[in-house]
Amino acid sequence: MPFFGACYIIISLHTVANELTPDPRIHQGRLANGLTYQLMVNPYPEKAIIMRMQIAGGSLVESEQQQGLMHLLEHMAFKGSHSVPQGDMVAQLEKLGLSFGSDTNAITERHQTVYQLNITEGSQDKLATGLMLMREIGDQLTLTPQALAQEKPIVMAEIRERQSKEQESYQHQQAFLYPDSPLASRLPIGLESVVSQATEEQLRRLYQQFYTPERTTIIIVGDIDIAATERQIQQRFTSWQPHPQAIAVSEDPLPKLTVKKALRADGFFDPRLPTTVTLGILQPHNALADGIARRHQMLTDWLLSHLLYRRLTAHLPEEDMGRGVDVALFEEFKHGLRFELSLNSAPHQWRENLELLEQTMRQALVGGFTEQEVNRALDLIEQDIWHAVEQPLNVNSFGLAEQLVDYNARGLYFLDVQQEWALFQQLKPSLTPTTLHDALKQRWQGAPWIYLTHSQPEEQVAKQLLSVYLQSQQQPISTHQEQKVTPFAYANFGEPGKVISDQRDENTGIRQLGFANGVRLTLKPTQFEIGQARVQLKVGFGDVALSKIEGLATLFQRSFVLGGLAQHSYTELGQILAGQGLTVGWSLSEQGFVDTVSVRSDRLRAQLGLHTAFLTAPGFRPEALHQFRQQVREHAISRNANAETLFWERFAELLHPEDIRYALGRDKELLKRDFSEIAPVLTSAVDRGVLEVTIVGDIDESQAIQAVAETLGAVERHPLPITKRPVVASLPELPASRQLVHQGAVDSTGLAWIWPNRDSYSVEQAAQIWLLERVLQLLITEELRVQGGMSYSPYAFHFNATEPSELGHIGLFARVDRQHVLSIEGKVDTLIEQLSSGQRIDADLLARAKQPLLQSIANADNSNSFWLEIAAMSHTQPKYYQRVQQIYDHIAAADSQSVQASAQRYLSKDKCLKVITSFGESVD
Repeated sequence: MPFFGACYIIISLHTVANELTPDPRIHQGRLANGLTYQLMVNPYPEKAIIMRMQIAGGSLVESEQQQGLMHLLEHMAFKGSHSVPQGDMVAQLEKLGLSFGSDTNAITERHQTVYQLNITEGSQDKLATGLMLMREIGDQLTLTPQALAQEKPIVMAEIRERQSKEQESYQHQQAFLYPDSPLASRLPIGLESVVSQATEEQLRRLYQQFYTPERTTIIIVGDIDIAATERQIQQRFTSWQPHPQAIAVSEDPLPKLTVKKALRADGFFDPRLPTTVTLGILQPHNALADGIARRHQMLTDWLLSHLLYRRLTAHLPEEDMGRGVDVALFEEFKHGLRFELSLNSAPHQWRENLELLEQTMRQALVGGFTEQEVNRALDLIEQDIWHAVEQPLNVNSFGLAEQLVDYNARGLYFLDVQQEWALFQQLKPSLTPTTLHDALKQRWQGAPWIYLTHSQPEEQVAKQLLSVYLQSQQQPISTHQEQKVTPFAYANFGEPGKVISDQRDENTGIRQLGFANGVRLTLKPTQFEIGQARVQLKVGFGDVALSKIEGLATLFQRSFVLGGLAQHSYTELGQILAGQGLTVGWSLSEQGFVDTVSVRSDRLRAQLGLHTAFLTAPGFRPEALHQFRQQVREHAISRNANAETLFWERFAELLHPEDIRYALGRDKELLKRDFSEIAPVLTSAVDRGVLEVTIVGDIDESQAIQAVAETLGAVERHPLPITKRPVVASLPELPASRQLVHQGAVDSTGLAWIWPNRDSYSVEQAAQIWLLERVLQLLITEELRVQGGMSYSPYAFHFNATEPSELGHIGLFARVDRQHVLSIEGKVDTLIEQLSSGQRIDADLLARAKQPLLQSIANADNSNSFWLEIAAMSHTQPKYYQRVQQIYDHIAAADSQSVQASAQRYLSKDKCLKVITSFGESVD
């Protein structure tokens, strides 16, 4: 649950023009053929090289008869070129350690197509290979009829997989907003009818028109030599010349925006969707070139959105806190400006919410903003920028590359933090209540539109919406009264706790401390994320925390945090903690109550104070319970709207059918649940259970120890002696099959095969299962996606136990059209049989399976997430770090015989739980 914070990034995503200077870390060049490149050295993660090939052309350049062909062309880029035979590109990348999907991918959007290579362990050879492949994508694709025939079913499967009521609602709203424009129909995913009939000639024409050097930017961030990389780009890409049919960016056939001048309304209805009402304005807009004027406009727009968001949340009744509130002011496809306010609600409350939207906007239009609320918003931004000036953060190379892609697409550039600070100080005096009031009136000009997404059909919805809106306009509005923000009530938890034990592991640098009240603290200083720390808390008795009552875990997971604190409601906490970047998100695990957060290092004490308040003074407020019960009633259908979502929602229950704590809960039981069933369990866990705090990152150890001493270490506790965790895991009865029912797309079916196990805690078995999952991923992708085109994204998954008492598992999942169910079941059965007999395992497959895993493990200790896991387990498993190296060694030594043995051991039919999730009527 993030309280409002991290504001400065909104304005840090910009830069450059004659008035502004780009970040000197970015080396930018342009070849004579028009290709642009941006190179940036960045040390985090160590050795990583992140590459992007950004092409300024997406679905908006398609004609009516081409919808989906830019997307299909993106797929075809991996299907062979003049130097890379069909089927070899992905295999080459896998042998370099890049997994298809996570490390190698591409995306088609409305305005651009982006190819992505994430090299976690870089080298000059790998960089050269990445540039070679990007050069092949440029103008060397073969686009053969055979490859096209193989890829079309895959794209069609993706189109079917993406179909949902959410997408249908989005398309309906787009058609309502842009009735005379192709903006509503030019979705990047495309149309199955167009893709199915696509020809080589159509693709080649698009390829020649829009894959040009002028439209292309090569972005490389990470452990690189700028001069050497620049020479490689010049050598490889200078020869690329645009085709005679090429269309310049300035000539793109972008649709024009037609703005309706009359008040209008519409709606979309489906029982699987939440109820949301939106009030908005759409204006023609020409984006300014980047510079101080545009930056001023962007900062003004952010402030307007923030101020209106704060007012809306302040006006919501407490029983509606935590519901979706959104205020958005943004450029739409470079030539439209869209300003909208939205509220989620119970189905029967949409009228009241529309009134709230109209009156909140009218109140601001008439009365403007107060000096107090404007200054508070400016302070949030100023504090965050100043913190970045004082202590610049390490930014992951992946994040930097993605930011550059985003900036380029929006015609913006990257400022260093010193210039951000100077720019903000220059703009701040002009951002007054008067200027913001004027800007709001300018932005909210013309006739508004109203749109309702509703779970229940409404007769004459447009007439109803307009009637409510017009009646609301007749109601008087009061002057806005800024609410007083009360101080946080939980600053002092008593006498700071005393450290009674302190030791450090010389091998890992992990430090373990014990406090007199039984709190165990583990520290691991790192420099991977400068100015940031990660914190994990575990509270309990080493078991699933709550009583065996159906639906109790669901109540805790969804509503505990919304219950606020004894002296502060959830809404009040949002106001008190605004801009501090503090979060809580307590959940349940098999060890008890758990929370993991990332926080700025200088706010560690405040973060721990917030955690301590939730453990010692939880609110369990009635408004949170009211909202939970209301949402159970509202979501009885929508909860099961997607086959894949439903499968994972019920996954723990499938593995533990005899333990009701793992079940989501039937609606009739969920409605019986009460916070009074949780309170004594949490109180007992905090008082008598194990309480572990793990802190990893850029920390001062003495300050971190003092912060824990003043918070959790100061709490009066009476912990029981620590005992070895009981063995509680038991395998479900196998073999078995389960049927789940969803209410999503009628033809969509989820197929899953799960093989639970009880020995994956063993190092050798953990390594075997991990490698077996990777082998399964390669084979199921080839069988169901590449060859069959029956499933767009089938995947393998696994979990290796971290405690001897836990269940492990390995499995497969595929979303398919129901007509393919029997065929896919047969293919998977055959695949498993072949694996068990060693028929599909050769040296090439092993290399493609092993290399990404080995690179991932080798580079794992360059991240705080890795060390958080190691440090958090160091009390109970002090040798866990060595275990990681042992897993690496086992995977490196694996051969076809060991993989075959693993398949025989873990993938037998008599150990399988098969789950089919298909469309049907809900059974509660």
